[in-house]
Amino acid sequence: PWTPPAHASMFTGLAPHGHGVVEGQLWLGDQHPTLAGYLNQNGYQTIGISSNPLLGPITNLNKDFKSFYEMWKNPRRLSKTVKFLRFDEIILNSTEVVAKAIELLNREFSRSTNNPFFLFLQLIGPHTPYIPTDRAITNQVGLYSDEVWARVRRYNKDWRYFYTEGRILPPEEQ
Repeated sequence: PWTPPAHASMFTGLAPHGHGVVEGQLWLGDQHPTLAGYLNQNGYQTIGISSNPLLGPITNLNKDFKSFYEMWKNPRRLSKTVKFLRFDEIILNSTEVVAKAIELLNREFSRSTNNPFFLFLQLIGPHTPYIPTDRAITNQVGLYSDEVWARVRRYNKDWRYFYTEGRILPPEEQ
């Protein structure tokens, strides 16, 4: 499964049909206990840090963390025109996320007790856009149908729209 169902499974220990986070239904219901909730009840300080907007308040996947930080908005994302939007132009790259995470953790630990802690740190660096190399296309001749490539194009277009907060892209960028 993709990001929301997979993370809901990691957090709850349930398969997607058990927690209900599936394509078209991305909300994790409050009735599902999570690892963060269990650890909170047992004295842990739980901290979540995500560089993916699909792991946070819009899907309720931040539930039960005592502290949760969204670090996906790149202040440079709309400052220049580009032919193809890349995650590193829209979303903070992993190096920046880790540096900010270290700052946040220093703040968290400066005000905390000596309780054990659980840290969830999600990095989005290895994601889209999915643009295969010429070599990959050559090696996969016949593997991908026109329908599959149409889905890839739609997927790339959809994530660009989502991450640019609805800014309409010119056709050459879609």
